[in-house]
Amino acid sequence: MVESGIMRIEVDLNQCRRMNISGVVFVLGLAKSKSEARRLIEQGGIRIEGEKVEKDEPILLSEFVGKVFQKGRRAFVRLAPLPEDIVIFEEVLD
Repeated sequence: MVESGIMRIEVDLNQCRRMNISGVVFVLGLAKSKSEARRLIEQGGIRIEGEKVEKDEPILLSEFVGKVFQKGRRAFVRLAPLPEDIVIFEEVLD
């Protein structure tokens, strides 16, 4: 695994705190749909930090920041938080 060949995906942890692993795989672009992500997990095609994912279960995204998600032999994505100096504003319309 070559570090420079890993795609970095930034995630706002305030917006999504808990997701199934299949949802994370889908959001990271490693699968075209959540059902494809579930199939990949069932067939042993998804790894997190080199360890095979055995089942699709809910995870806290904050525990997986900085970890590398892998699909097959060649697709790697690192989950990274948004830079701390970015402030996200929400506009409330009355």
